[in-house]
Amino acid sequence: MNRTVALLACCLAALATGCMRDSSASPSPTPTDVGPVLVSVEDVRAMSGIPEFQIAPESQRTSPEASPNTPEPCRSVYDQPTVFGTDWTQFRSVVYSATIDDPLIPEIVNVRQTVAVYPDDAAAQATFDRLQAAIPHCAAAHIDYYSRTPQRPDPSTIVFDGEEANYVYRVAQTAVIYASAIGPFNTDDVAHKIADQLAGQRD
Repeated sequence: MNRTVALLACCLAALATGCMRDSSASPSPTPTDVGPVLVSVEDVRAMSGIPEFQIAPESQRTSPEASPNTPEPCRSVYDQPTVFGTDWTQFRSVVYSATIDDPLIPEIVNVRQTVAVYPDDAAAQATFDRLQAAIPHCAAAHIDYYSRTPQRPDPSTIVFDGEEANYVYRVAQTAVIYASAIGPFNTDDVAHKIADQLAGQRD
C-alpha cells in the first residue's frame, strides 16, 4: 500500500485510529472497567495471521472518544460521541495495533472494536437509524477520504470497504457495534468476523 493509500486509510478511519485524536478527551479507562466482552487480542492474531498485534497503549475506553478534526458533514458517521450519542448504558472500545515489516504503513496497522449498549432494542435501533440517515449527507459533501457510499449486506449492517481498510457498523438487539481493520491483511474477513462475534454475544 503506497503513501497515498495509507493516508486515505488513516483519514477515513477517524473512528478506527488515533489520526485525529482529541488531546482534551477524558482519560482512558483501566482494563478493570466493566463493560461488554470484546474479541481478545489472541483471537484477532489468529483471524489476521499477524502475531504482532498488541493492545494499543491508552486505547481501552469506556466512553466515546471525540474526533474534533472530522469535517462537520461527516461527524455523524465518524465521530464517536456523535455516532453513539449519550443514552448508552455501557460502552467499551479497544484498539489492537501491530508493527510489521513495511516502512510505509506500520503506524496504521490496527483493529478496533467498539460496543455501545443501550437501555433497550428501540434505543439501539434509533442510534443505528440516525447513523444510516447521516451517511448520504456526508457522501453529498464530496470530502476526500470521508464521503463514501456503503454496502448494506442486510438491514442490520453497514459496511465501508476500502483498499486494505474495512469498517463495519451493526445493530444487534440492545447494542450498536463498530469493527474496523486496517493494514495489509485480510481486513474484510477480520472486520466481519469481529462484528459477527460481538453480535453473537447479544443473542
